[in-house]
Amino acid sequence: MQLSTYPLVPSAAFTAKHLPLTRINHAAAWALPNWDVEVTLADHPEGWLVTGPTGYLGLVANQDKERYFDVDRVFRSGLLPQCQARLTSMDATSGQLTGALLLPPAMFAVPVGTVPDGAEVLRQGQPLDMDLAVELLQPCQVLVELGVVGQRVVAVYDGQLIGGLARPPAALHEAVSSRKLVARAFVAHRDAILDIDPEVRSAPITNLSAEGPAVLPQAEQTPAKDVEQLPTVMIPAVKAGLE
Repeated sequence: MQLSTYPLVPSAAFTAKHLPLTRINHAAAWALPNWDVEVTLADHPEGWLVTGPTGYLGLVANQDKERYFDVDRVFRSGLLPQCQARLTSMDATSGQLTGALLLPPAMFAVPVGTVPDGAEVLRQGQPLDMDLAVELLQPCQVLVELGVVGQRVVAVYDGQLIGGLARPPAALHEAVSSRKLVARAFVAHRDAILDIDPEVRSAPITNLSAEGPAVLPQAEQTPAKDVEQLPTVMIPAVKAGLE
């Protein structure tokens, strides 16, 4: 039975990292219609085996992927990581190729959080600065539930308000008002980016069964409220988080 895939998506908020491919299968690579290709990863004692539409393409060695230990959560969940790879011709005569995986920085590669039943996960493409209400324990990618409080769009993780947009795009505000939406937030210390598709389109993902790291300070893990019931007086705390 073929395993389901799990996307490791780069963000518009930062430059993708390039993890080099070794042991490139040139026959499979030259058979590709183009050299920017979607691939899946399989765990192997020597690293990650990289497979594309035409078969095995190469290997990412252990020493090149060692910082990406969170990807093991995808394997432990019974899923295959999916990402982009890029192949490049070394010169015009030899036919030799080089290649690399294109991944987010290691701390942002695999999100924490889950997608509630009936919710859509927004695609990416427009990074928006998000004000934080709480400082998370480590840099991470967080799947946040979006809600509306007045003219603001707020972001909730594990029942806790973690931030929001004081002036969201009109299309996002309208979509959050009528749809159950989840977005990817990239948080590092007191800085946060909410990365959304400008056209507010969504793409399905499968929840990981392997538990992620704790990122909320213990004191902040308060009982959840429905997003619609979050009082407007909480919003100044969002702004105060960066002041």
